[in-house]
Amino acid sequence: MYCNKCGTEIAERNNFCAKCGQPTNAPVFQYKQIVYQKEDIIKIAKYQTWLIFGILFLIILTPLVWIPGIVNTLASFLYFANLVFYITAFCLLRTAQKGNIAVTVILAFLLFLPLVSLFILLVVNAGATNRLKAAGLKIGLMGVTNPDLDEFKNKY
Repeated sequence: MYCNKCGTEIAERNNFCAKCGQPTNAPVFQYKQIVYQKEDIIKIAKYQTWLIFGILFLIILTPLVWIPGIVNTLASFLYFANLVFYITAFCLLRTAQKGNIAVTVILAFLLFLPLVSLFILLVVNAGATNRLKAAGLKIGLMGVTNPDLDEFKNKY
């Protein structure tokens, strides 16, 4: 957590900033008995957008991999690059959502299976959407828009 006044990092247990004395009274957001700070919500919004891009590229690239010829070679390369991208986004999002690390590792291995990966990614995306809505953010097709996220940052 960071001080709203001077930006100094504050330990979770402190009620005041050690540098400027500003009270923390930072807002917390709760979803299913898990408490999220403002920074957690911002990370969830950011990583959800990354995950949505990974899902879209997965949907676009999967059929192209089956086309023979040069399209197949290029699509295969892009498919595996996207695989690395969405696994990274998935792990970062699960961490921001305070998900169980063992479950995250197991699910990350399952992301190598094409249809299973799409299902897992959609479920994790839905969880991120629920957490962001619980924090009062509006969610669009590509996640939280930058103006809405900026308003959230300034509001809290």
